[in-house]
Amino acid sequence: MWQQGQQRSARAAGERAFAIAQQIDNHELNALAMYRIGSSHHASGEYRAAIDALVRSTSILEARDGVALVAFGGYPYAFCCSFLSWSFAELGEFESAREWGLRGWRFAIERNHTYTQSVTAFGLGLCYVRAGRFDEARSILERGLELYRVGELPVTFSWVASPLGFIYVAQGESDRGFELLRRALTGDESRWHRAQLELWLADAFLLVGRSEEAFAAATRGHELAQQHGERANVAWAERILGDVASTSDRIFAHGHYERAIEIARPLELRAHLTGALFGRSRLLNAEGRLADAQELWNEATSLPATLHAVQREIVSPTALARPPYV
Repeated sequence: MWQQGQQRSARAAGERAFAIAQQIDNHELNALAMYRIGSSHHASGEYRAAIDALVRSTSILEARDGVALVAFGGYPYAFCCSFLSWSFAELGEFESAREWGLRGWRFAIERNHTYTQSVTAFGLGLCYVRAGRFDEARSILERGLELYRVGELPVTFSWVASPLGFIYVAQGESDRGFELLRRALTGDESRWHRAQLELWLADAFLLVGRSEEAFAAATRGHELAQQHGERANVAWAERILGDVASTSDRIFAHGHYERAIEIARPLELRAHLTGALFGRSRLLNAEGRLADAQELWNEATSLPATLHAVQREIVSPTALARPPYV
């Protein structure tokens, strides 16, 4: 259910399993149920709730000597660490993200388990991508891609390939990056995850000014995210669509940015919120609405530095300069 995008059903199943585990005092089932509850919250973009569940899962395993438990093809303790790293990164809490990511990564390396290492690679890699630390992200994600090739692990390929392809494009290796981004889409049939793959591709198109292709990919990602209730991905798509429209239709751009902000604020989606705030601030500035533009700019610059702030600096060297009305 989780991989098919049925997050409410997956969460309900996890909660039933947790209740049963408590009745029979089975700590391993407790931990596994919490992991599934956390992963379903994560897929829905409810990262705070995901963190709560995943931390509970790791705490159960640590307290009952269960960190060596093997299930779901690897070590659930490390899987929790990976999704915790990703979740904290989406909230802009990069120190916690890095701490959990490194914990899972080192745990997997110590046990020399290929699949577990590949899962922890995309968690730690995503942490560095969202923080704009592309060199570190590249190193981890390339290792994850190597593990995929050695271990023949198709399940993890797209999770690693899409952000890595984005990094290649951002660092000037466009052909290599787009080839990897397209391969990730071709090889992945996971219904809930596919929206993210489209959005990585859309953001990469934006980096090189291919706005029509960015619009098409973001629209596909938006539709998939809406279908499966992935609110974080809807916010991401709205921010990209706002960026595309900002060069041709300010009314549509405002609408997209407003919807991104409306979703991102309560969910604390710092990367998507920062990008939408910067985008709408520039539109308001161009329209002479200086006080409103300043308010949004102040909010954006008060947030932790994230991928989309860094990305805008790549696209335009003046994107992060203080606006003239300050």
